[in-house]
Amino acid sequence: MTIVASANVLSAGPQGLRNHKSSEADMVAHLVRHLRKKYAIEAYGTEIKSHGRCRTDICIVVRMSGSDRGSPVVVGIEAKLASTERVLQQAILNKYGVDGSFVAMPANRISDDLLALAFDYGLGVLAVSDGEISVALPATLGTPDGAIRTRMMAQLKIAGRRSGDSAEGLVREGAARDVQTHSGLW
Repeated sequence: MTIVASANVLSAGPQGLRNHKSSEADMVAHLVRHLRKKYAIEAYGTEIKSHGRCRTDICIVVRMSGSDRGSPVVVGIEAKLASTERVLQQAILNKYGVDGSFVAMPANRISDDLLALAFDYGLGVLAVSDGEISVALPATLGTPDGAIRTRMMAQLKIAGRRSGDSAEGLVREGAARDVQTHSGLW
């Protein structure tokens, strides 16, 4: 299967994240700022404990408009500058505690292979560049473990800003593979 991202997502060119985006911590801060501007985020946090020693880089709560009249959606995001395999592993584990799980990487690191694997596992992909954050692939909504999801949500702080887009375009309905079938990535 070939998945083609829109041209504007991959337009960052070879520089990807340049200047001050030299660490994953810088990229996480960049992501949080841009996500809070774009989406109606109700709560958010970074380095959120999920299960065992696992932590999610960014966790946000957004609303879905439509049939459930704005039901909350918990989104987890794993950010990596280079390690495609590691970011996929962590994002798959996040599916145990969040409704939609993303990988976030510099736009110039996003390949057709990454997009195809992310699609197969129901993960979303965020392309990060200096000027913007683009949804290269929406995440598939899943059914996380209720206790883990609740524990993660309890660690989030209220965002205070309620305007912005709903979660449409960020997550999608649909079937993804069962989380427990992903041992081939390890």
